[in-house]
Amino acid sequence: MRNFVILYFISISVRNSFSDECGGEMGVKSGEWGSVTSPGYPHHYSPNITCTWILRAPVGEHIELHFVDFDITGSDECSMDHISISSNPLGIGENFADVENVFQGEPRYCGSRAPPFIRSNSNVLALKFVSNADGTCRGFNASFTSSQELVSCGDKTLAREFVFSSPGYPASLAESSLACSLTVEHGCDEPVCQIRLDFDDFEIQPPFWGDCKHDRFYTSSVYPVPTLCGNNTGSHIYLNVEGVRETTLTFMLRELEHHFYKCHDLNELSTVDQHAHVNGSSYTLPPQRYNRRLKREKISRDQGQTNNSERQDSVTTTAPPHPRDVTVALYSYQENDPVQFSERRAWRMRVTQLPCKCADNRVPRAPDGCLQYFQGVSGSVKSFNFDGRGCFTEDRWCDFSKMKDQSDCDIRVGYTGHLNNLDYATCIAPEPGFCGVQYRQEGENGFSMTTVGDIAVAENSSQPLVGDEDCRSDYVWVGGVGAREGGQVTHERYCGTQLGDRPTPGLLVSTGKPFMFRTVTDADEFSATDDYMNRGYHIAYTQTPCT
Repeated sequence: MRNFVILYFISISVRNSFSDECGGEMGVKSGEWGSVTSPGYPHHYSPNITCTWILRAPVGEHIELHFVDFDITGSDECSMDHISISSNPLGIGENFADVENVFQGEPRYCGSRAPPFIRSNSNVLALKFVSNADGTCRGFNASFTSSQELVSCGDKTLAREFVFSSPGYPASLAESSLACSLTVEHGCDEPVCQIRLDFDDFEIQPPFWGDCKHDRFYTSSVYPVPTLCGNNTGSHIYLNVEGVRETTLTFMLRELEHHFYKCHDLNELSTVDQHAHVNGSSYTLPPQRYNRRLKREKISRDQGQTNNSERQDSVTTTAPPHPRDVTVALYSYQENDPVQFSERRAWRMRVTQLPCKCADNRVPRAPDGCLQYFQGVSGSVKSFNFDGRGCFTEDRWCDFSKMKDQSDCDIRVGYTGHLNNLDYATCIAPEPGFCGVQYRQEGENGFSMTTVGDIAVAENSSQPLVGDEDCRSDYVWVGGVGAREGGQVTHERYCGTQLGDRPTPGLLVSTGKPFMFRTVTDADEFSATDDYMNRGYHIAYTQTPCT
């Protein structure tokens, strides 16, 4: 005889009276078995009862239900005693107010014809048992467990919640190229309007001057979705798929380029020839010496490690003395220090399909036009590849695959930079009683976007820039920023090396609704000295109470 772990149910309120064993809610632990039986089983169940059970597994897992014994009084079309099961009850809220609605249209089972093996489409499964005043039978005994829906390259799935991971995850992928696609089918039973992708782990090769030239992740949506690469762990995006039958998620990886991860960095006082490209013509700028320190920070050894274990891995952010170039993307190690970064390539993303008509989804739908959607009074947002670190070259035309020596391309260590061709909205759900949002950059190196125009950069300081004239190519757009004291004109575009207006650098307060800001970048990171290897942003937000 097979043994089962008995899980005890907590009673919940339903419309008809019931005993303590009639209905309840249970959290289903991953990999453990439980059972649910009709009241009094294996003896005859009572007449005139309605019992509803709600089973909840961890998010991203699914419940499997199998009937071991089934004996319920039969009737035409199971109009009397019966069992109904909903394997996709996404509309059930915490108070179970809509629990009855999830069974509408579901098949009924009675007699000796047991329901088939059932695997839920989400992490919730609902089961309802009804008996009338006529004679009763032995009832039923069903066992259940939960398991994670794991899919990978080449798979198709109808699941409403699942995990899409790289082959062999969490191990790193091979150095060879890989084309990996997953097809998400939306089904016809309940129309799907959005998909949310949560990047629990996202590490592929970094961008090359802002372009995802070597590795890329891409998909489709009613609204434009950027192509992604680099390090995007912790980020998320929404896809609008209304009216679409299926959506394909694709990773296209080229052969690993070791020069992104292993290099000998240049001395901070070394002379560098900067190359640029404008209107189809290339030219060379005069040599400049990177000799001004702006900031210092630490870099952990698991991100970049030198062969000199005696010294600390201190990192200095530098900028050339030219007043227009306020780049803060360069690290400077000791002269010719060998540096190595992790070559790991892997991903794990949680995928959640969101029905169009369900107002009580566990994962909320994003407002139209929002690529990202955050909830809560406070939180933080990073631009794509903000945490990307590695080796890069100042030579736009360098071909890593044909290099014979690292000096051929003038490779140095630094942030691998934000992505090109972005124009998307990040939205924040307004909490009751809050009428504005305060935006603040996280840390000294929390904001680095392209600048335009001549500005004076003081020693050991950063410079906020604002407005259409200064911020033409890469910028953050924030509407509804309140006027300063004295009636000072405010702006909507922000760039430079610090977020905010000059009187209060690093801080913005917006009362515009909806709560949102836009991220805009142009098509390149090399056509001007100040449009060069900008890191992006890490912005914290806090909603401000109404007054």
